[in-house]
Formats: sequence, structure tokens, C-alpha cells
Amino acid sequence: VPMLSLPPTLTELDLGDAYTHPIPTNTALQKLSFGEHGEYNRTLDLPPTLIELSLSHLYNQPFEQTLLYTHLRTLTLGDKFNHPILPGTLPISLRYLRIGRNFNMPFVTGSLPVFLEKLHFDTYSRFDHPIGLATLPETLVELQFGHKSRFNSPIQWLPNSINVLQFGFKFQHVLPNIPLSTKFIYLSFRSRLKRTLLVDNLPEHMLRNTDR
Repeated sequence: VPMLSLPPTLTELDLGDAYTHPIPTNTALQKLSFGEHGEYNRTLDLPPTLIELSLSHLYNQPFEQTLLYTHLRTLTLGDKFNHPILPGTLPISLRYLRIGRNFNMPFVTGSLPVFLEKLHFDTYSRFDHPIGLATLPETLVELQFGHKSRFNSPIQWLPNSINVLQFGFKFQHVLPNIPLSTKFIYLSFRSRLKRTLLVDNLPEHMLRNTDR
């Protein structure tokens, strides 16, 4: 059943798996989420007050300018999402972006907001494109690929702000730089990269195992 309106005091809403109707925008919602197996797959029209958005499993619509005019700080994309993230599409307020399983589109300069702090990929992420110069924001603190992800492409540059790096067991490329701010690097013990880093005299306590 579509919702015509929401209480003006409502700030958090979980629409579950089955809701597929438009979302009222004349609300003060700050947090909106769908069920783990949600079927919502409509073009987004969001209330400008929204801070946290977790999209449904089936959501696979290209982003429009709607997202740009929100104050989103946290965005979770469902497993089916697989459209290019064009420069200027995501709001500058975004700090955390989690990308689902099917996404496999290259990033270009400006795809990621300049103040993004955490970029996480799904455990079984299919993303596998090179990450070029000036692609990752200079504010990025965490870059994490799931331990069973397919990512095995070169990274040309890592921001000096990085604290945590994580790669899956398929990743075999030498990192271009290890920022001084890095505290932990999570790797599969099957990865040649782990052996390379130890040979380069990286402290072993910095390396953590992702094989589980």
C-alpha cells in the first residue's frame, strides 16, 4: 500500500522487503532503509533531510541529481546496483559509501565525493577496474574490499589519510605507496602481496589475516 504521508516527527523508517511504492518527500526523515531482500527499484525522490540511506537488494536505477540535493552522510548500495557513478552525482556531504556485489563500473575523477572517508566493497564484490590517480579522495581513511572479492587491478595512488586497507585473496598487485598514516592492512595469507610487503620490511603486526 503506498504511503501518502508520514508523521512530521518520524526520523527513522525501515520499509522491509516488499515495499515498492514512491516515498513521501514532505517528511523530516533522517534514516531510510529497506529489507535485506528488498524489491524497491524506483527512481529515487528523497526528502532533503535524509542523512542515511540503505537501498534495497534489487535497486538498480541510475542516479539522478536528486541525491545531490540531500545531506546524505551514509549510503549503502544493494547487490544489484550496477550503473556508472558520474562525477557530481553523489552529495559532497557523503562520508561512507558501501558498494554491493554486482557493481563493476570504473571510477573516474570526481566519481567519489571529495570528503568521503570510508569506501567499502561487498564480501563477494565483482568490481575489478584500475584505480587511477586522483580517483580516491584525499580524505579517505578506509579502503576495504571483501576477502572474497574479485578485485585484482592496479592502484596508482593511495591517499596519505589512509588508516585501514583490506584486499581479497585475488589481489596480487604491488601497492604504489604505503601512507604513513596506515595502521592495518588486511590480506589473505594466500596473497603474494603479503610476502612482498614483509620483504619490504613492513612491520608484521600491521598485517592482518582475512581468511575466515
